[in-house]
Amino acid sequence: MQRQTRVVLTDDQVCVETPWLQGQIEEMLIERGASAKSLEELWGISLEELWNKAERGEVSFGVCKSSSRFLIFKDVVFLRIVSSRTQAVLVQVTDEGGQWPTTQRLLHESVWCAARRLTRQQLGLEDASLHISVRALPLAGKTMPQGILERRWITTAMVPESLEHLCNDIHAAEL
Repeated sequence: MQRQTRVVLTDDQVCVETPWLQGQIEEMLIERGASAKSLEELWGISLEELWNKAERGEVSFGVCKSSSRFLIFKDVVFLRIVSSRTQAVLVQVTDEGGQWPTTQRLLHESVWCAARRLTRQQLGLEDASLHISVRALPLAGKTMPQGILERRWITTAMVPESLEHLCNDIHAAEL
């Protein structure tokens, strides 16, 4: 089932517009003085690719309130997991070093829901094994190679002392 409407949401910095159909995305681009051709030139992505990403909830569209600039953006959630006594923290080791586990927030999810999905899918943890904070803090954003703005959020989860046995399969480094 395809959605038939465009939804406009507002946060402190961005007026988010969510067109659901490919024609609505093209219409939105034209309203903003862009075209499918400029989309490929500016962002290196075709209208069809962009629509597919939007349909999967991987990217959103908006207008920056301060500059009126049209934006294509995605949200990334970092999950800081600390031990019950806050003596250790879980990190993923990458070629660039360590980082907190991450996932992309899908359009229909809150930051908390994305963090919960991350704990289930990437870490294989049960819902009860962590207490995830509902308060998410924004981190500095980053512009990706295709010109897509990556908004970053961090939330914290704590392993309750009585439930540490549920997290035996993940290992944390001492702080």
